[in-house]
Amino acid sequence: MTSKTIILKLGGSLVVPKEIDVLYLKKFRRLIQKYIRRGKRFIIIVGGGYTNRWYRDQAQALGVKNHNDLHWIGTISTRLNAELVRTIFGKTAHPRPYWNFSRKIKWTKPVLIVGGYLPGHSTDYDAVRMARKFKSRTIVNISNVSSLYAKDPKKFKDAKPIHQISWRDYRRMFGNPRKHLPGQNIPIDAVAALHSQKYKLETYYVGGRDLKNLDRLLSGKNWQGTRIY
Repeated sequence: MTSKTIILKLGGSLVVPKEIDVLYLKKFRRLIQKYIRRGKRFIIIVGGGYTNRWYRDQAQALGVKNHNDLHWIGTISTRLNAELVRTIFGKTAHPRPYWNFSRKIKWTKPVLIVGGYLPGHSTDYDAVRMARKFKSRTIVNISNVSSLYAKDPKKFKDAKPIHQISWRDYRRMFGNPRKHLPGQNIPIDAVAALHSQKYKLETYYVGGRDLKNLDRLLSGKNWQGTRIY
């Protein structure tokens, strides 16, 4: 974490696990402000979380089947969550969330909040786009899961965490589709994984609930999670 600018993908399940997690967001803000005082800048890409799932499920219950329509629901939900996260940083954040990547942006504040751009992928890929745009080779992806596992730890008690894995092996393990389907439930979406491998980006996949662990990662100390390269 020697770079001045840190690309951080904030999982929507941390922002809105079901209700908006006010306590978590306050603690998250304090942690980010700690590093802002040390001269760091953050690009924070916000996921859709329960907001996305709830709207998507209700749309499907109403008979919506078109994948593009369902994708748009997910994309707009990330922008709503991004607006919420932007407001908690006040004047330290760029005054509007950034989501139209076709437009140039003059970013001078310590924090830039990013929402989803277009259908066809999750905000994992938007994080890849931001890394490319701002010439970073590293993404911190914080999730509600502590690390990657070869098996679902909720179903298998003997599931062991994966500490390091290549993008090639990641794609073999979690599937290798060329397209992202609405609600696709894998740790990092297929489109993002494909492009991360192509551009030789590395991702630190870390559980966001344990903010002390995230703090250790940001400070360059021993941390728990998975490095994907």
